[in-house]
Amino acid sequence: MDLESAKSSLLYWAEYTLVCLAIGIVVYLLSRALKLQYQGWAFPHPKRAAIFGLASVSVSMLLSSMLLLIGSRGGQSSTSPRAHYNLNAVVNYALLYLLLAGPVLIVMHKRKEPWASAGISGHNLTGSLVVGLLVVGSLLAARAFFAPGGVTTFITRLNADHFWALLCFAVVGFAEEFLFRGYLQTRLIAWLGKRQGWLLTSILMAMAHITQRIAVMGLSSMEAIISSALLIPVNLLLGYMMLRTDNVIGPALLHIYADWINTLR
Repeated sequence: MDLESAKSSLLYWAEYTLVCLAIGIVVYLLSRALKLQYQGWAFPHPKRAAIFGLASVSVSMLLSSMLLLIGSRGGQSSTSPRAHYNLNAVVNYALLYLLLAGPVLIVMHKRKEPWASAGISGHNLTGSLVVGLLVVGSLLAARAFFAPGGVTTFITRLNADHFWALLCFAVVGFAEEFLFRGYLQTRLIAWLGKRQGWLLTSILMAMAHITQRIAVMGLSSMEAIISSALLIPVNLLLGYMMLRTDNVIGPALLHIYADWINTLR
């Protein structure tokens, strides 16, 4: 990478980090206005719950890496922004993420851990939904307003592929937020404390994309590590939304938007 490319990448990363920070401030203000309370989950043995959480999520990520590598050898690249989305793709995504969530679901069942311990409950549900919708709605409105040709051109460019892509990424966003923010972060926080559990989960989630960067995007190992590390700010934001709303639906909505908006390029 030459000096100019490095400067451009650094500038992009700085701008993107500032955007994440600004959204975080909005999330804070909205959650305060809605008087949302963080309760977390009281595990009888927090360390044991966290170790089981790390182990089961690691198995899920290992499965994901294996499937990505197998798919790349077969010439498949279904996660590309230019991929063709349809009902069949939605079903495939649903089956894939059901498989990836399997280790976590098995551990939760065996340990008799309720859905609420993974951020899926009625607690703060309405507030988290409101925060997620307001943040996503504002981002989408800004994207449409500043798009080349304005709002009208932005809307007329939407087609059936974008609709199916939205459903695909709804599966991806909710599943990944359940696995990392709802399930893993809750357990790491119970063991390590709020700040440490939040930071560790955000780093692990970002670095879990290394194989995807290599298998799908064709990056080298070092490029994949750097590219994945650049995801830490947005993962900190998603984790912070979980901290402020204590429900997985808010972070899931923002995750869905962040993935889906790339299909409009």
